[in-house]
Amino acid sequence: MKKIFFLIIFVSFAFACESDDICDSGTPTTPKVVIQFFNHDNQALTKNVTNLKIIATGMTEGIILTPGAVPAANQFLLNNASIVKIPLKIDAETTTYRFILNANATNGSISTDIVQFNYQRTNEFVSRACGYRTFFSFNSSVAVPFTINASANTTAGNWIKDFQIINTIINDETTTHIKIFI
Repeated sequence: MKKIFFLIIFVSFAFACESDDICDSGTPTTPKVVIQFFNHDNQALTKNVTNLKIIATGMTEGIILTPGAVPAANQFLLNNASIVKIPLKIDAETTTYRFILNANATNGSISTDIVQFNYQRTNEFVSRACGYRTFFSFNSSVAVPFTINASANTTAGNWIKDFQIINTIINDETTTHIKIFI
């Protein structure tokens, strides 16, 4: 009788576990905004940026743009690339970054533009183990979805000349959401 009792208890525990108890690494998460840089004079051509560092307001370190870069300090720089993916805040409807071009220059050619994203958030329940993920959208209820201002320490004005929002809904990282013309 004791064996049957323990067997029933064991089977009950075995079936009590659900596949939701572990979040699969392939489960989609909150997407980053995908920005692609283009030539301002010929807007059909992509343009690589050099030594771009992006720092969120209130932070001192940049966001990691090149995971695994050696030396480790270079992971905060985007070098010779035209696409960057950056996170937006999931607990606010505004995210502000400093986009610093030539961030490690020693000759004074550093240019900083302040870029602000204004958006709406939508949370989606994924599973018990994974929790929620957030989608973002730029739409008509947001007065100014994207702004660029030159930093006070930039004398030459904005290095970012213009922008175009391509996809108003940020729900994946496979397509460009914003084109920036430099």
